[in-house]
This record gives sequence, C-alpha cells and structure tokens, in this order.
Amino acid sequence: MIQSLLRGEKEVVYCTALKFANAGVADAQVMMGVLYETGMGVPKSGVSAINWYRKAAAQDHPIAWSNLGTIYLLGLDDVARDKKEAARCYARARALRAG
Repeated sequence: MIQSLLRGEKEVVYCTALKFANAGVADAQVMMGVLYETGMGVPKSGVSAINWYRKAAAQDHPIAWSNLGTIYLLGLDDVARDKKEAARCYARARALRAG
C-alpha cells in the first residue's frame, strides 16, 4: 500500500485499506486513520481518523496509540486538544513498544 500511496494512487490505497480494515486488520485500520488524518484521498476528518485508530488501538497496535496521542496533543479542526488523553495514549504506545 505504501508504494501505491507514494505513486499517488490514493483510490487504490483507500479501497485496499478499507477492505482489510473492515476485516479487522490493525495495520489497515492505522492506514485508514492516516488517510483521514491527512486528507489523502478522503475528506480530512479527525473524528474519522480517531475512530479508525481506536479500532487498531483496541488490538494493542502501538502506532495507533502513538497517532492518537499526536492528534490529542496537537488537535485537528474537528478534534480538541486534550493533553491528558495525549499523555495516556503515548504512555500506552510506549508500554507496548517496551514489550
């Protein structure tokens, strides 16, 4: 999927990621979060990004937890900053990486 994204094939990435994300694949759920967070090939939506990241985070995906932390730390147009939640998310990501 990354190569397709680098080639600008956003629709291919979206369709592929969505298929696997809906099947519960955490990496694909993170990719969906990235697409919505950045607005690549889809309307930019922090709320949608958080929804996808939370699905992957529920499977203990450390990148999902880290990306949630970043959204809460910086905020997005439709997501308020929440430093306490950001710290919680970063701590979980750190704990998962430490293993």
